[in-house]
Amino acid sequence: MGNQIALQCAAHGYQVNLCDVSEMSLQNGNDAFLRFLSRMVDDGFATADQHQSIVDRVYRTTDLTEAASGSDFVLEAITEDISVKRKVFSQLESICPEHVIFATNSSSIRVSRIESSTERTDRVLNAHFVQPIWKHPFVELMRGSETSYATIRAVESFMKSIG
Repeated sequence: MGNQIALQCAAHGYQVNLCDVSEMSLQNGNDAFLRFLSRMVDDGFATADQHQSIVDRVYRTTDLTEAASGSDFVLEAITEDISVKRKVFSQLESICPEHVIFATNSSSIRVSRIESSTERTDRVLNAHFVQPIWKHPFVELMRGSETSYATIRAVESFMKSIG
């Protein structure tokens, strides 16, 4: 799902940093990304002329600090394992500037079970996409126990900007 989210963002002009656990995972993810991009073009949601510029907007790394430290918004789309998600959110807490919003794409774990792994509970939420993203122009935003309305509004605005 992370590759589709990255694709949607890159197709709408955003620079995207993708982080994965290994070089092999990054390569597999890039292969999936390119397949999704071809489908997006075939479906008429992007043009062949845009292909390279979309690819060029995505940077891949295995270093979470490199991927997230300069970001304004971090959306996690990793395995549906609460302990792994909590560990990543805790790491992000120490990496990212205070203003950064954290989202999980989890479909089975409530954000309220993840948010306490950070101190920015007002800037943590669930943003759940449906596949394929480019054909389903909606995302479910779910608040945590302390998610602020300003956070919801900011993420709503971002989601509208990526279609």
